[in-house]
This record gives sequence, C-alpha cells and structure tokens, in this order.
Amino acid sequence: MINPANYPYAAIDEDGYELQLFEEGMPEVAPDSERFAAKPGDMVKLVFVYKEPVRNPALCDSERMWVEIIQYGDGCLIGRLDNTPQFTNTLHSDYAIPFHPKHILKFWSANGA
Repeated sequence: MINPANYPYAAIDEDGYELQLFEEGMPEVAPDSERFAAKPGDMVKLVFVYKEPVRNPALCDSERMWVEIIQYGDGCLIGRLDNTPQFTNTLHSDYAIPFHPKHILKFWSANGA
C-alpha cells in the first residue's frame, strides 16, 4: 500500500475505501492518452473498493460509479460523485473525490458509455 504523508487519494484503512488503479491495455480501460488528457467537465468511471461494504461483502466489495471532473492540478484530479453509492455509507452523491488519471476506467460518451 502506498500512502505517504502527502498522499492525496483515499486510503482504505483511513477512509474506508480506495480507488482501483488501472494500467493501459487492461480490458475496458481507456488509453493513457485519454486518461492523462482528462479535464473539468469530463465524466469518468472510477472503481471504489470498500473496507466494510454495507451489503454482502462476499458478493460485492466494490462498485463502479461516475464522477464529474471539476478541478485539475499537479497530477491530481478532483471530481464530484455523480452516483448514489449502494455499498457504503461513507460516500454520498456530490462527494468530492480526489483521484489520479490511472484511477480512470473509462469516459462517458454521447452514446451512453
């Protein structure tokens, strides 16, 4: 687990969730050229992994949710959660989520992503 003192992203032990990292070339993952060009206004899908899901953890300890990017700076994106989480009470719709481009699974597209 990487979690230096200035780590800006959620850490599962401290925050109750973390974001899954994706490498280019994995199934369903947007290319790095798109992920590192993400900008405010883009809708991106992130995967949230929970320490203690509120529903059956044997069935699901994570969920995919849409986040609207609202700010970008120094390699860290800030987004607004655009879903209502079903497996945690830690997060809520409109919650601010700091994340890295490597946390982006895919982008919303006009055809419904």
